[in-house]
Amino acid sequence: MAAGLALYVFAAVLAATAGAAEKRAPRYATSGDLTLVTSGAPIRDAFEGRAIDETSWRIWRSDPERLETWQKDGRYWIRISGRAGYNGLVSLATMETRDVVAVCRAGVRSEEGARHAAIIHLCGSGKESPDHWYEIDLRAGSNGSIRASAAVSVPERNREGYRGGYDLPAQGTEDGVLIKIVCEGTAHRCAGFARVHQEWWQLGDPFEVPARTTRLEVKTSGTESGPGVSTIWFDDCRVYPRPETHYVTVRLKTPAGGNPGVRSAETGRMTCLDGGGQDIPDCGFTVELRSPDGATLIDASDTGASFGYALLRLDRAPWDLYPAGAILRVMANGRQIGPDHVIAARGVDGLYPDDVYAITLR
Repeated sequence: MAAGLALYVFAAVLAATAGAAEKRAPRYATSGDLTLVTSGAPIRDAFEGRAIDETSWRIWRSDPERLETWQKDGRYWIRISGRAGYNGLVSLATMETRDVVAVCRAGVRSEEGARHAAIIHLCGSGKESPDHWYEIDLRAGSNGSIRASAAVSVPERNREGYRGGYDLPAQGTEDGVLIKIVCEGTAHRCAGFARVHQEWWQLGDPFEVPARTTRLEVKTSGTESGPGVSTIWFDDCRVYPRPETHYVTVRLKTPAGGNPGVRSAETGRMTCLDGGGQDIPDCGFTVELRSPDGATLIDASDTGASFGYALLRLDRAPWDLYPAGAILRVMANGRQIGPDHVIAARGVDGLYPDDVYAITLR
């Protein structure tokens, strides 16, 4: 009799303790407040403002007496005449990596005798980094075409390779050319590409460019130009980490900013509950990265034992340029918590490799 009573009391205590623990465990029924904490693309500009953003760019004027620059209709414009040095913009932000992609749309029109280039230039100069660089130069060709070539400044042992040029077919004088430069950090090699007829044409050979840092310059020069005038423009320029080697990070947090799990005093494990009161093992949510229509799962990542961090891979993404549009979806016990979190792409804003987002659980 006494033994049975003791067992009954012990069971009641355990039940009360479990009930109290359940009440202490946080319960999450929804998610909201998607916030971009850090952009993976610190160098980016759609040139939408009325004036050049001098918090993002240093203005470079080597020939002010023959130079005019302005920003209008979402483009940065340069008008230059005669023999000219470098004139344009230099990014104030520096990326401490050479594992990057640079993208910019550019156009150039030149009068007879003018030989000015629209230049998309990845500079390597920076703290403890030599001024080794790679660039794509665009010059006006015949019948509305544009001639593209690569240029490099590297140690002599890295200089061998074909640089171009290439006569890119006319695609409409107002459309310009979409240029992409890809630098692989592991091989220290850079290559340039132009988008032609929905394909990427490689412009010359890749070159090893030994450097530690990355800055973007968009500019012109015309050291061999005659007296004619050239009009050059740039649009939607950005530099971002290579998607094959960088994650998108999503942090799930409480309204107070903490990690979502609470350590149980009884079991020592991290615990929290879903909206139905079911335990989420180790408080490990799943975050899914999906295409803008939600139909394609690009990657999914568990947040682990209460840390709240999901690191999502981009190597299977269906797009080849950033920024991209996407959906983030938070799951617990196989069920979605909260709405789809939409990342819209417009101009140079949207999803980038190495972005960090935060989502508040409620």
